[in-house]
Amino acid sequence: MQVFLRNRLLAALLACALFAPLVSSAQDGLRDWAGPKQVFIGNIISNALLDNPGGYEGGRAITNLRTEYNVVTLENYMKMNAVLPASEPGNIHNLSVAQLRNTLRTGQIDRFLNGASFSGFRKRGHAMIWYSQAPTWLNNNAPNWTAQQVFDFSRKYILALGQVCGNGIDEWDVLNEAISDEATARWRTGTWYRQAGNGSSTTYGPATYENYFRMLFVWAREAQPNARLFYNDYSIETFNASPTSKNGFMRTRFAELKNCGAPIDGIGFQSHFIAAQMITAQGAVNEGFINAVRTSMQDLDNAGLEVAVTELDIRICNGDRSEASLEPAYYEFVRMAYGEPNCRELLLWGQHDEVSWITLSNSGVFGPCRDPLIFDNSFYAPKAAYNGVRGAIQSQPNRSSYGYPPLNPGAGVAGNCNGGSGGGGGGAAINTVAASDDAIRNADNTLTVNYTATGNQDIVVYFQLDSDPYTVYREVRQAVTAGTRNLNLLVNVPADVPLADNAYQYQVLLAPRGGGYDSRLANQALTDVDVVASGPANLDNQVFLFRNVATGLYLDSDGTPVICGQGNVGQDKQWRLVPTDNGFYNIDNVFEGRGVIDSDPNGVVFCNTGTAPDTGDDKEWRAVPLGNNRYRFECRIGDRGNLYNNTDNTAGYASATDGRAQWELVPVAGANLNAAAPAAAAGQAPIGEDLQALVLYPNPANSELYLDGVPDGRYTVTIYDATGRRLLQRDRTVSGPTRIDLTTVPDGLYILNLHDGFGGHVSRKFRRN
Repeated sequence: MQVFLRNRLLAALLACALFAPLVSSAQDGLRDWAGPKQVFIGNIISNALLDNPGGYEGGRAITNLRTEYNVVTLENYMKMNAVLPASEPGNIHNLSVAQLRNTLRTGQIDRFLNGASFSGFRKRGHAMIWYSQAPTWLNNNAPNWTAQQVFDFSRKYILALGQVCGNGIDEWDVLNEAISDEATARWRTGTWYRQAGNGSSTTYGPATYENYFRMLFVWAREAQPNARLFYNDYSIETFNASPTSKNGFMRTRFAELKNCGAPIDGIGFQSHFIAAQMITAQGAVNEGFINAVRTSMQDLDNAGLEVAVTELDIRICNGDRSEASLEPAYYEFVRMAYGEPNCRELLLWGQHDEVSWITLSNSGVFGPCRDPLIFDNSFYAPKAAYNGVRGAIQSQPNRSSYGYPPLNPGAGVAGNCNGGSGGGGGGAAINTVAASDDAIRNADNTLTVNYTATGNQDIVVYFQLDSDPYTVYREVRQAVTAGTRNLNLLVNVPADVPLADNAYQYQVLLAPRGGGYDSRLANQALTDVDVVASGPANLDNQVFLFRNVATGLYLDSDGTPVICGQGNVGQDKQWRLVPTDNGFYNIDNVFEGRGVIDSDPNGVVFCNTGTAPDTGDDKEWRAVPLGNNRYRFECRIGDRGNLYNNTDNTAGYASATDGRAQWELVPVAGANLNAAAPAAAAGQAPIGEDLQALVLYPNPANSELYLDGVPDGRYTVTIYDATGRRLLQRDRTVSGPTRIDLTTVPDGLYILNLHDGFGGHVSRKFRRN
């Protein structure tokens, strides 16, 4: 019944009749509706829930999980960085399977498989082999292994996992996200297992990605003979007839792998969707989107491959759809998925909105997105989206069995497992791309490229927009010869490129000599690049007048709240920028006793009479350079926005980025009243410029980040995301290189601040991949 494809009034009436009241109880959860339909509906078990099922969210999370779902997977605790040891085992290449198994951290897996709270579920293993969330030592060292060593290690690790799990896992994501996001899809090359595609010979056959991936499934079948084996990825759901699209590449390559003997049972569709893809602005269901996913499922069915929807969420971005629109979005997608004979399982990725990875990312592409799941918060009142899922399950016919085909034993005829079109094995590659810092206008910006050339070729860099129309502002070309090397390229960003956050990319190609994008042999993009006017000036303890760019008025401490007034004389209009950390400042009035600017929850700012530096988040402002001595000042409390000249000429804060949120800093002659650093405590001297030796590695990092070059002593280490939100803070004693655990930090761009407590501090950017 196409409830949501007709006029909105009829849809509403039918929805009321179909879905009934929003009620969720132990007697009437989604799993109860799924049972007679013989389908699986599931969710993830977060680290916090696995560690403390009875105490996490007051026990409500485990109650919700057991009420609503019949299949579960671990959000993080079965990924390689949670299972492999934190440091590389000695003599790793000579270890037996049993010896490697003895180095694994398996307590979380044991709780998942044997804990009473998690009994009675179908269980999905996620994930055996993934380029991301691998331990730092694997990312650093495996690219220098031989192909034989990569094959051997992967085999031992998979077999060791099999020994740990026994028959407790019903299905495995054997390989996760191995296809690139490039316009012309290919296997990812910049991975820890990259040498598996270097074209050499191994005892398992040629070192091509196709052969390596085939062997992963062969070893997984040996390790887990009773489990269904899947390839899992994102952005592969909608049908595209082009074999070079990500969807077309996936369908072609995994059908070939299955036919040449890989015992692969199915494909996992992660299905991280946007509501606007599925529901039009007028409230109608986008049938073309739903049908495109259906066509992919049917094509895979024709190839003998199952589909599991493994990580479903549907997010609303930029407020362009209502929460009510998620009801038809979830209903139509879930109804379609369960209606296909090769799809009997669907998992949501997160128990409620507040713990969704979409919500917690809160930056970059996910910054303007919200409300992706079917429960709103930890009290689990069902949302309209819940109704959609429940109605879709109810719409299915009752079945007597789940209808799964027999497990694929891997006995296919010989096929294209030695590397074919798009394989990338052994050929030219852009392995990694890294930038030293933000792109600065009219300055040489260092880009480090690791590449594998197969002859006399060119490395070509385009600095361009990161979205349509992908305008190219600068091209840099460097001739290279055969081999795998690092290359540092200087890319000058023209002075007229607009300032913007996350709006640009470096597109890096390996091309025939004299060639370009259309003749590329390999390419990789570094996306979400910022362009800034210049490196931040030294504002520390300097005294300025704050002149508003839009109004011409000066920030003035007279009255409460702070006002903006005419004239530029008097200490009540002079402000000292007192550093706290990480580019944040107290804005301290020079007039005695006035204090620092404090953000009020009601949208105004006032002077707090506390003494600077004051590290209260509501009194700290990040200086964002805009060029020409102009800055935006962002409150450390993320939702309080920028220091702003209100229309009534009071000062406040707002999310706006227009001229009222921009301030020209006018230096006050003779007023550079630098405060002396506090006296050091016994046993540690202020370190001042010595902190500039701080080096972070690897960068990008995974589960761990190392700090080197810091004098011995006790420091505060703080990590902030790109919006200034504090994610982690630790006090620690440094003696030699120091390790920072990033297990709880999501992927993204971050700033690490190191502060000695005596006036010395330094910040460094790093990326977690």
